[in-house]
Amino acid sequence: MSHQHERWRPTTARAHPNAPTERGLRGHALPPGWYLAELRLDGAAYRSHRTALMVIESIGVERDGKRWHHVSLSYPSCLPRYEDLLLVKRHWVGEEATALQVFPPAAQHVNSHPFCLHLWSCLDGDVTPDFRGPGGTI
Repeated sequence: MSHQHERWRPTTARAHPNAPTERGLRGHALPPGWYLAELRLDGAAYRSHRTALMVIESIGVERDGKRWHHVSLSYPSCLPRYEDLLLVKRHWVGEEATALQVFPPAAQHVNSHPFCLHLWSCLDGDVTPDFRGPGGTI
């Protein structure tokens, strides 16, 4: 694939058991016009029939010992739009789950694809502080 990220490793082993073709790894239905492009042991890749947007997702235990759902979205030659982030968050992470976009310190930053954005969601509980103000919104 032309736009891979650092966690996307080739494998020819059996497919991930939780990834049927119409649903993402967390069981959410794919948006209309999307299809499973590739299934691997460490995740799955999806493409839109209408646009060049690609989504790759994986689930794994990270260094904090928690299970994290990682979703990346990319176009071949431009950054995804905010509307793309909303679509991917809604259909891959879920409307009621918290998704984080991480900006690490410069020494930890890796850029394997110049037009790729990432969302992270902890599957072992919400780890995000409550940032709501007096009105109850962020």
